[in-house]
Amino acid sequence: MFNNRPPGSDRVSPDPIRTGGNLLSMLVSDFDALRSLIAGRKHHLSVHAQIDGTMPGWVYVDDQAARSAFAYNSEGWYLIGEAHNPPFTAWLRDFLKVHILPNAHDRGEESIPLHFYPDDWQEVAAEILPEQTYSVEYQQYFRFTGSLYTPTQDLPAGCVLRPIDAALLASQDRFPVPRLRDWAMHGFGDLDTFLAAGIGMCLEQDGEIVCWCMPDCATGDWCELGVHTREGERRKGFAAHTVAATVAGCLANGFTHIGWHCWRGNDASAHLAQKVGFTYVLDHPAFLVQTG
Repeated sequence: MFNNRPPGSDRVSPDPIRTGGNLLSMLVSDFDALRSLIAGRKHHLSVHAQIDGTMPGWVYVDDQAARSAFAYNSEGWYLIGEAHNPPFTAWLRDFLKVHILPNAHDRGEESIPLHFYPDDWQEVAAEILPEQTYSVEYQQYFRFTGSLYTPTQDLPAGCVLRPIDAALLASQDRFPVPRLRDWAMHGFGDLDTFLAAGIGMCLEQDGEIVCWCMPDCATGDWCELGVHTREGERRKGFAAHTVAATVAGCLANGFTHIGWHCWRGNDASAHLAQKVGFTYVLDHPAFLVQTG
């Protein structure tokens, strides 16, 4: 299984914070305790993948009973379980203030999202973010329900779809291969595991990669996809072709539940998802916290 500290896990100190000499939270490597806290919430698939050992990340819990948890993986930060837990919220307030937010600010991030479930984390927001500026924002979750999008026009001359495979990922001097490798590593822990999933397509135009679609995470027969099109190459239909080819690959490799996230208000992403065959399922909240 993966190391429970992903690439970039230096974003926070891995050591628990002690207040008044008492250990108020524990870093855990056995994520099974989280299962009951996240049961049924498959729109937070990255946390399920983390629990199943298919995605790197870390988790702090209040105690062995794990009533409350604070998790991180490359998809974000997650507040899970019982919100009305004063020792844990006090620890969390300090951990955010001392480690998470300053480190994010030093990296040039103006804000970070703290996803939360259940909704009553909003009732303790003033306790965990007493000095911070934040808003409650929502991500939209879509799931592929078919039928798969069939393009009405062929790709322009010079354009070709190709899998993101071992040969492509080995060409590290080529743009944007280092970014693709990082995407795979953060979502799967190592390149071999990513390649074994058999998911990921890119679109080349005259030999240059202009669009790519890859899984953010996967576990069992579930996965979630992300897509990026280079500036100057958008609104040309490249993303729809690339995402449709990636979804077809997912289905061919046994993935029966394929998810998609975008922030509410990102109409282009929502439209793309629905165009390709995804159906809106729900909105879920996050604190968008300013780091400065």
